[in-house]
Amino acid sequence: MKKSYLMIAAAAALFAACSDTDTFKDVVNEQNHQPFTFTAFADKVTKAPNTNSSSLQDFYTVFGVYGFKNVTRSGSATSETVFSNVPNEYFAADDISSNKTYTYSDYDPKRKPADEWGTTPAEGWYYEDVRYWDKTANSYEFFAIAPYEDTPTYTVAAGAGNISIATSAAKYDISTEHNLARTDLTDPANPATVAPKAALTYSGFKKDYMLAEKSAARTSDVMLNFHHILSKLNVKIEKASSYVGKQELTINELKIDGLAKEGYYTYQTSLTTNGWTTGSTTYPLDVKADYSLTATTNYSGKYWIETLIFPQTATCMKGGVQSTATALTDKYLYVKYSIGTEIFEAYYDLAYVFDKTLVYTAAEAIAYNAALDGALNHTDGLTSAQASAYNAAIQPETDKAENNVLSEEEAAAYNATLTGAVAENDLKAPNTGYTFNPGSQYNLTLTVGPEPIHFDATVSTWTDVAEVIHTVD
Repeated sequence: MKKSYLMIAAAAALFAACSDTDTFKDVVNEQNHQPFTFTAFADKVTKAPNTNSSSLQDFYTVFGVYGFKNVTRSGSATSETVFSNVPNEYFAADDISSNKTYTYSDYDPKRKPADEWGTTPAEGWYYEDVRYWDKTANSYEFFAIAPYEDTPTYTVAAGAGNISIATSAAKYDISTEHNLARTDLTDPANPATVAPKAALTYSGFKKDYMLAEKSAARTSDVMLNFHHILSKLNVKIEKASSYVGKQELTINELKIDGLAKEGYYTYQTSLTTNGWTTGSTTYPLDVKADYSLTATTNYSGKYWIETLIFPQTATCMKGGVQSTATALTDKYLYVKYSIGTEIFEAYYDLAYVFDKTLVYTAAEAIAYNAALDGALNHTDGLTSAQASAYNAAIQPETDKAENNVLSEEEAAAYNATLTGAVAENDLKAPNTGYTFNPGSQYNLTLTVGPEPIHFDATVSTWTDVAEVIHTVD
């Protein structure tokens, strides 16, 4: 299956008209007969295996470029196309010296950079049919897509909101994206190679969309800096160091459910603004297979999920571990594992997993309740009314009386019964959550290994009930 890594970049070169005649002549001379050249960088790029680079050519060697010039014709401003998905290819020094031809050439025989860019062009990015700066143009806009596609699956035009990926009627389905931790990139995947992986793969996604900032320039070299517009999610599972049992600890299933499945993108004026609009349909990232964390060949510390998701917000519904997903009506994490033959299942709110400050801790709940009207403390003796209220709410084995002093635990138990009281794992505020932003990578490590069940034993002493002396005649 042909792999496709899809990225989008955009840059703008702006040239203001100048009223000073001499200065204008200098600009004309400077730009006269200067060809458009491109330099591409990758900001927070999806790095290739064992490579941490900011040079796009380390990942993609061809991108398509779009360019528009704004000119005045017969007194009216108009936008004219200069580049329309023109393949721009990187040629290393060895490519130049070996006279390598363009991968995508419109000519037969295929051309090479030396045919237009000089007999000994330097290492860099080149395209066919060289375009030149128009000294009368008011401004230029450039956009680029990596890697190059003959038939783009998106729309690029001049002006604001000029890049659209899919539409509201025909959304992009991200559920088809690879989980790089579980696929060898064949279709169907080879079961022998889909075990959780020790390291992140990074390259191999079907569509790793990227978009660049618009930037101003006055030189012939157009700088394109590529940025991710999707979010990347990685999940690793480790055996808890506290687990020292001899029974095998096995992961049976890992699932993240409720993720946005379909969406479309419209370029915004700032990369800090998320341009994705997602629909109501959802899908699960589900890895259902048995892998041991304790066997001689084990998968502790390995990645189970490495994939792309839409930027989106997970709304927090409940903190703490849950026995079912009933209360987790938005996005949630599910883990099923076994120790020997015993099965364990745990559900967690996904927003809570990433941000536990969204809910009250036990200490925070106690402090909050202690500030409520009518709350009792453990430092002062009870009034008669307080003692009565305590006894009615708690129904202790032995009623409290006036002047009794409560323990901290007793005061907390009473305060938890007051109107407006909160409990551990309750939400601090409604409709709050955790946001997965574009261009950001999220690493989640799950530590698995429950607390062992301990037993202690004492024997109640025999109680003398009767001591009888009986005379037998």
